[in-house]
Amino acid sequence: MAVSEHRRAHVPQIRFIRRPTRHYLVSSIEGSASYKKIGAAMKCIRCGNVMGPEAPQTVSAEVRGDTVGVTITAPKCGECGHVAILGKTFRIFTRAAADSYRRLHNLLTVEEMERVRKQLGMTREEFAEYVFVGIATFKRWLRGEIQSLAYDKLVRLRTDLQCLERSQTELVERLTAASPALDTSSVYMAIKSRVKAQAESAPTCEQSGMAA
Repeated sequence: MAVSEHRRAHVPQIRFIRRPTRHYLVSSIEGSASYKKIGAAMKCIRCGNVMGPEAPQTVSAEVRGDTVGVTITAPKCGECGHVAILGKTFRIFTRAAADSYRRLHNLLTVEEMERVRKQLGMTREEFAEYVFVGIATFKRWLRGEIQSLAYDKLVRLRTDLQCLERSQTELVERLTAASPALDTSSVYMAIKSRVKAQAESAPTCEQSGMAA
């Protein structure tokens, strides 16, 4: 077996399991139904051994058909390798998995959106309104729901001057190609002047850490 195949065979695959009072995120190659708790110790449902203490664990998650790696703090069975992600780390895992997917597909991460929001001096409600989404939608993004490519581009256009300038330049070029007789040079220069005048007071791609 190749090294890469060997490693993949030993990377736990994630499965979500709901319980009436808490969420369990169970990680194993075969999957498990639940975990047994006896006193303060948690027993592995697969082999019956006591789970180890919480420690950093690297697991994989399937997000929209892509497999991403996520590092979280969770107990692991030293005997069979089961990793149990309990309710208290459920949200952390969800957000981390979503951000791994975002980075893979060049979408804005939660950290990037929060950073530019703070640079603009806005509350979450104000920022959501500024980028033309509902506050409930924005909060879902923060919790791990992945924004669409269209929404991602909209947020960039409203928060990144360099992205806005590239979009405006493309629009001028398309207008020129479609209507050669149209004088777009004055429009283009006006756009350039406005962008340059605002550059010192708003975050750029480099300042916000966002790649186009």
